Amino acid sequence: MYKRGVDLINPYMTLHGRAAAKDAERAMRLEAGIACLDRALSLVPSNWAALWVRGKAFQALDDHLQAHGSFASAYALQPENPDVGRELVVECLELGKSGDAVTIADRLTKLAPQDAGLRANLALALLLDGQVQRARGVIADARRQDPKDPISRALEERIDQVADGSRRQPRTLREMEQ
Repeated sequence: MYKRGVDLINPYMTLHGRAAAKDAERAMRLEAGIACLDRALSLVPSNWAALWVRGKAFQALDDHLQAHGSFASAYALQPENPDVGRELVVECLELGKSGDAVTIADRLTKLAPQDAGLRANLALALLLDGQVQRARGVIADARRQDPKDPISRALEERIDQVADGSRRQPRTLREMEQ
């Protein structure tokens, strides 16, 4: 069941460096994959990987509440896994839970201080939580770690605009995209 569920969901997951497939059967395959993973989880509830893939399926369906629940369950089982924590942070931000996102992202950066991407995620969570000055410091650290990263560079510009008053303080990911 687990493998079948993963095979159904995998083409539709947005992963770093790969866009999700979009076709007419997308929603049907994602829902079938979720059903397979639900059956697998009924047999092995501690299968964090199944919970993570299930979360990715709900992300693909834009069901952020369900995605958050799946990632939160996976994170409870694998709190030191940066991929699990990263997805939970994203879903917290999607749901406007910036304080929770800061807590998780802060913990992840302590576990993997060399990971500039995790540091940038913390800066984003801090910005959305209204902690602009702390966000500035964290994104500056991320940029020192990976000066060529275009995402961190763009986030640094956004944080600076909020800090100097030329841009309104965003509170959600949607507001960040505007």
